[in-house]
Amino acid sequence: MSCRMSRTQRLIHLVSAMKRGEFPNAATAAAELSRSRPGHACICRRTVQRDIEFLQLRLDAPVEYDPVRHGYRLTDSDWVYPLEHLQGDLLYASL
Repeated sequence: MSCRMSRTQRLIHLVSAMKRGEFPNAATAAAELSRSRPGHACICRRTVQRDIEFLQLRLDAPVEYDPVRHGYRLTDSDWVYPLEHLQGDLLYASL
């Protein structure tokens, strides 16, 4: 059984974790995202790494790696996910 989690869902999960003060890295986020979808295809570490790069390069998110905590963090806690990148139900739920 294969069920994909959208990039938007993964990005929101990553940003939410960082806003909660967590320091997700590609491996821990992939494991957590995969656990949240039992019976479905795993989210691989490389996919999460591409998502982090997308946040940094395409959405200009202030995300940086913290070598002490071995994970990523938002350097500006006021940064919000841009609404123009939300789609369908996720856009409706954010309003």
